[in-house]
Amino acid sequence: MEEACGELPEGCIAHVASLTSPREASRLAVISPTFKAAVESDAVWNGFFPSDFQAILSRSLSTTIEDLPVQSKKDLFMYFAQNPILIDGGKLSFWLDKSSGKKSFMLSAANLAISWGDTPEYWTWYFCLQSRFDKVAQLICVCWFEVTGKFLTSLLSPSTHYAAFLVFNNASFRSYGFKLPIDTEVGLVGSETFSQRKVYLEVDSARRVTLQAADNDTIEVPMLRADGWFEVELGDFYFVGDGSDDGEVQVRLFEINRGNWKGNIVIQGIEMRPKGDY
Repeated sequence: MEEACGELPEGCIAHVASLTSPREASRLAVISPTFKAAVESDAVWNGFFPSDFQAILSRSLSTTIEDLPVQSKKDLFMYFAQNPILIDGGKLSFWLDKSSGKKSFMLSAANLAISWGDTPEYWTWYFCLQSRFDKVAQLICVCWFEVTGKFLTSLLSPSTHYAAFLVFNNASFRSYGFKLPIDTEVGLVGSETFSQRKVYLEVDSARRVTLQAADNDTIEVPMLRADGWFEVELGDFYFVGDGSDDGEVQVRLFEINRGNWKGNIVIQGIEMRPKGDY
């Protein structure tokens, strides 16, 4: 197999690799030294960057390519897949999906519409070393819980199945009032079709397993991330990107009917990333 592959021109191999994805190209690189040299060329990896990558990078006040410890286009791609950067004054985080090269974003808590968020009796804002943003929002106590974020579709990669996630954590004291699931909606503003779900913000593992098993409906549960925060999927949608779905994608989570007090969760932001079925 290796001898047969070695007979292919390097340029031919590079062209084929450029038509795949970062994940598939990395797999091709292990076939032979010839494949590795071709697949890791700048010509291949340059094609995995979104067309507006430079425009997005220009919206960062602190990150320039010249200052990065990279030697090749593959190094540059991997850097932005592993190191989210802040853009738009630090209110939006951007990175590349490592497997597909699709664009991913997180709206900071400060860029969300949080009901009663500017009322100190109900919410407090503070610097958190573990957050990628300057401030996080901590819920003190509310009965009316509602958080909304909006993403411009012009930010997103076309022909991509996206999912939205709340990125949050418990405060110093254990959260309360979230033993029952809350409602979520994800969809294009003005559309009649929204992805609607119920999600738990209760992060106790034993209770989550019990609650999920006791309900026949699909209810999303929080999962612990590598960065120490929790995330829960709020909904998903497919972005075509042909002009038919231009506008804003709205992500909303809410519990406004029960009237019980809820408190002690910390919100870092809402993340929008490829769902992973590409």
